[in-house]
Amino acid sequence: MKTLEGIHRKIENAEKLLATVKTMKTLAAANVKQYEKAVEALEHFNRTVEMGLEAVLKDIGFPDQAAAQVVAGQIFGGGPSVLAVVFGSDHGFVGRFNDEITSFASKVLREAGQDARHCHVISVGEQAASRLAFNDWFVKKRFSVPNSIAGIDQLIREILYEIEALRTEKELGQAWLFYNKPVLGARMFQEMEMIIPIDLTKYRDRRSVWPNRRIPVYTIDKGHLLSALIQQEIYISLYRGVAFSLAAENSARLATMQAASRNIEELLDESWAEYRQQRQGMITNEILDIAAGATALEEQSPNSVIGNNG
Repeated sequence: MKTLEGIHRKIENAEKLLATVKTMKTLAAANVKQYEKAVEALEHFNRTVEMGLEAVLKDIGFPDQAAAQVVAGQIFGGGPSVLAVVFGSDHGFVGRFNDEITSFASKVLREAGQDARHCHVISVGEQAASRLAFNDWFVKKRFSVPNSIAGIDQLIREILYEIEALRTEKELGQAWLFYNKPVLGARMFQEMEMIIPIDLTKYRDRRSVWPNRRIPVYTIDKGHLLSALIQQEIYISLYRGVAFSLAAENSARLATMQAASRNIEELLDESWAEYRQQRQGMITNEILDIAAGATALEEQSPNSVIGNNG
């Protein structure tokens, strides 16, 4: 049987853990909001870049293949290999967040005929990296997950450096992103986005309504402008993938912390009930001991009187 001191220590530890969980819930909820706002802001910038691509491609078609490596309207890396960038997490308490994205990536890659010999895999997050390795994928590079909005840009630069290195070695044919995308509540679904090659025909053939009556013009070289816009479109896709993944990670962590909070509160209720029950039992036993002692004294008192008189 547990002692009162043991139960009290259990309650104190549970209360400290509950305070930590509540702090993590607050941070996760705040992070979800900031990453969702980052995605919203990114969409405005993305719309500007897409309109720029429409304006450049409207009349000029595509530049020569040697300059931009255009094949049937798609920008290719020029190599045989596929680069898979998988966004996971560095830390736990996120439910099946890492399991689902790595299983999804493995399934898509294998269905596409990829294997560890010809596929370059980059993992963002140690948790995802360990699961990819378990699924027999060789992780070429591992990057840490950004802790804030400010860290996203540095991560993207590192990924772009790896992409450029593969392009320079003429190994890169395609680059795919795999990330979790949040939906209502703690739910999420897995997304695959191809960032290389880029299909330029969808911008060339699009006829969006221009936001004003002025005709868009540009004064710099068309090829340089197109190249800069394509780079921005790749950057936007990477940024979107990171931001969505971070929002989904924090949503999953928030749901996990909410479940943990409920469990701890139930444990506290049970512990307090056990504590009160044992305390009440001790008090009852003490009262019974006092009552038994008083009864014993009362029973002994007449004998003592008779003995004294004799």
